[in-house]
Amino acid sequence: MMLVIISFVACDGLNDILEEDVPEIEGGLKVSNDKPYPLDTINCSVNATNPVEGELQYSWEVSPNYGTFLLQNDPSAIKWIAPAEHGDYTIKVKVENTEGASKASKKIEVLEAQQPILNGGIVLSDASVIALDTVTASISATNPRTGPLSYAWTKTGGHWVDGISDRDTIRWIAPLTGGNYTLTVVVSNGLSSVQTFRQVNVVSSTLPIVHITSPVNNSMFYLDDPITVTAEAAHENGIALVRFYAITPDGVSDSLIQSKGTSLDGKYSFTLQKAYKDLVGYSTLKVEAEAANQLHTKGSDQISIHVLGIHLGKDGRE
Repeated sequence: MMLVIISFVACDGLNDILEEDVPEIEGGLKVSNDKPYPLDTINCSVNATNPVEGELQYSWEVSPNYGTFLLQNDPSAIKWIAPAEHGDYTIKVKVENTEGASKASKKIEVLEAQQPILNGGIVLSDASVIALDTVTASISATNPRTGPLSYAWTKTGGHWVDGISDRDTIRWIAPLTGGNYTLTVVVSNGLSSVQTFRQVNVVSSTLPIVHITSPVNNSMFYLDDPITVTAEAAHENGIALVRFYAITPDGVSDSLIQSKGTSLDGKYSFTLQKAYKDLVGYSTLKVEAEAANQLHTKGSDQISIHVLGIHLGKDGRE
């Protein structure tokens, strides 16, 4: 009988010794955020001590088994990327040594993804324009979660300046044909998105639209200098003919310098071989375009130039 009692006491004492030899986790499993949004990354760690010689082994898991663990150099610390599905999850860790294991866990609530918050609608520089006018459109939004926002703009006509349409502020060139056109933007934070739109009224121009792109107004030239003029012309029916004129300072002499037919890209270039004597002073250069299939439908643009005469002086010029 005494032998049985002694044997029982000895086994009980052995269990106490074994329990004391397993790793000790101080403070449980710690996480940087227990309420992340989908696809957020959180830091997980444990502080464990080993009462016996040897290295500790760490095993990490999550229940339900969703999301992704990212291993670190230190196995006691790990990163977890939350899954796309919101809900409740439990991250677990088991720390082992040669004598046994200890466990710790932490409940995580993955919140439902929140869409970006729009601070008002699309703001336009002008809601009613003529053909080929440029409109600036912008949207202001706030992201309820950490991370950048992306912007995807679409249009029902016209085109973007420089082809750029992936930022919060864009520039849109109205088409030639009049009507109501819609600019739409989708703002996304990678998980959720919100969409809004705004209409722009484009008024058709009955006359061709002409714009001299160079030289600039009030450019200076000397007598006998060549003068090159570039211009753009457009009409919803197309352009049949473009003419370049030089007008003397008295406004009386209107000389046709050159004519050109249809240009596929709507751009035209003219050259006055040399500034002649009658243009000395403040003269006018004019480009006039005639619409296709519409008799006497003409539009024009003009600029002023200053032509200086030559006299004896530095470099033979004024």
